[in-house]
Amino acid sequence: MIVECKCQKYKFDIPNLEIPEEGRMVRCGFCDEEWLYQNMEPLKDLNPSEEILIPKEKKKNSVKKKNYTTLLSFIFFIIILLISIYSNKELVLQKFPFFFGFFEASDILKEIISQNVNWLIETIKN
Repeated sequence: MIVECKCQKYKFDIPNLEIPEEGRMVRCGFCDEEWLYQNMEPLKDLNPSEEILIPKEKKKNSVKKKNYTTLLSFIFFIIILLISIYSNKELVLQKFPFFFGFFEASDILKEIISQNVNWLIETIKN
């Protein structure tokens, strides 16, 4: 039988014998949507010699770890890039004068952060 995901983007072929009369909780392997599916079709007699192949569930933890690793690598790369640009400020401004606004904005942001940290320290002391 064809089961359609609640998000209506994906469809799956599940054998009729896998869904009991009272229904079964099913989960989409793509969007992780989970719902109670009840079989509305009558069960057909199957030849007992037929094998029913049930696909193995994918390991989602490894995919999530890979995504976090990629994200952390990207953030680390951006931080290293910003540190190298900021440490060579004069050279960067000579070659790329349009970066002046970037350095001006970063100085303003640095001042805002330092004022907030000072305020937080004073608040904690009192």
